Amino acid sequence: MNEQIQNSGRNILIAAIVAIGIIGGGFFAGNGFYRSRMADRYVTVKGLSEKDVSADLAVWNLKIAATGDELSSVQDKVEIDHAELMAFLEKSGIPKEEISARQVSVTDLMAQQYRSERAGESRFIITSSVTVRSNDVNKMRELAGRTGEIIRKGLVLADDTGPSYIFTKLNEIKPAMIAEATKNARSAAEQFAADSGSRVGKIRRAYQGVFSIEARDGSSIPSDGYMGDANSRAIDKKVRVVSTVDYYLAN
Repeated sequence: MNEQIQNSGRNILIAAIVAIGIIGGGFFAGNGFYRSRMADRYVTVKGLSEKDVSADLAVWNLKIAATGDELSSVQDKVEIDHAELMAFLEKSGIPKEEISARQVSVTDLMAQQYRSERAGESRFIITSSVTVRSNDVNKMRELAGRTGEIIRKGLVLADDTGPSYIFTKLNEIKPAMIAEATKNARSAAEQFAADSGSRVGKIRRAYQGVFSIEARDGSSIPSDGYMGDANSRAIDKKVRVVSTVDYYLAN
């Protein structure tokens, strides 16, 4: 009888220990799940920063071309035209140090594998180009409006699209713009938190957007400031960046 009582007591104790273990395990598992769900509570917001700037560098590649079936005469023509071009730039107030070294290229159409039947009539094409780099963007804009004077002198401008206007001081304004974008992102997060009955916690993750430089009324194109598209033809530009930030939310 005593042995039965002892076995019964032992079974009750074991059952109690198991029950406590199950309850405790459930508590910790539940608490862990709760903490995991809390860690997943965050909001993703975007912050925008824009700044109007003006180009501080103008780059203009001026290329003249001459054609003919006699190499020597084509060379003479290019030399005369190059002298005319340099005189035009000098009279327009462009310092010599702003003009890069001359580059000359010669194309022999008869030497090409695929050539037209009339290639011998203008066999040789010689181009001569110089690049003007100036920080006086207004002077370069005025100069570009006078290309008709070059054409009236009998010069042939090849592939001329005018100067490219470049903003070179992007690194100087990046920190302030990133700070503004982050501030605007937090404001958006705080508005979301207020609407959902939460509050904004620490930053979970942040992504710095790509800076773009566009014509002030143009479309956004990722850039480092040097662009070969229509946006580069505008002096007045807009710098834009969008930062994406994840913020934790708390009750």
